[in-house]
Amino acid sequence: MDSDNHSDDDAILLTIADRDGHPYPVEYFLYETGPDFFVYDPPIRIGHAYCLTRQDTLYLADICISNATVIPGGWLPALLRLKAKTRNYCGRGLGSALLRLIVQKARELGFNRITGEVMRSDRRFVPGVLDWYRHHGFDVVAGEGRPNIVASLSMKLK
Repeated sequence: MDSDNHSDDDAILLTIADRDGHPYPVEYFLYETGPDFFVYDPPIRIGHAYCLTRQDTLYLADICISNATVIPGGWLPALLRLKAKTRNYCGRGLGSALLRLIVQKARELGFNRITGEVMRSDRRFVPGVLDWYRHHGFDVVAGEGRPNIVASLSMKLK
């Protein structure tokens, strides 16, 4: 598996599953700046999460599962200029599984809290995102005074 700017030797391989129990490999990279997670439907990367370390807090900078992953079709469809096939991975429970993995790893690493922010664009593309975070145990507080931030997220781990 290839994950931009990383070598496979650095990766810790984990697995998450969708609602139907289908397994998806996850590459987990642990850096001083924080962990990165890359989800695959081999050989295609279909999701990611980027986190930053802020003292005893893990900041969830971005989490995403693809809603339009291009499925490689080989040279013939490209030669014939056929429309590429896409696959939507949203709505399968992969985002929830990835978030649970992040929480688990944050606890194992000794973080006291996970924080993050929901941007206006996040809410536009995923209208129920605030309820989704609440469902997973996050406190969600309206992002007052910051025009592009809809809400701040926080989960106490200890």
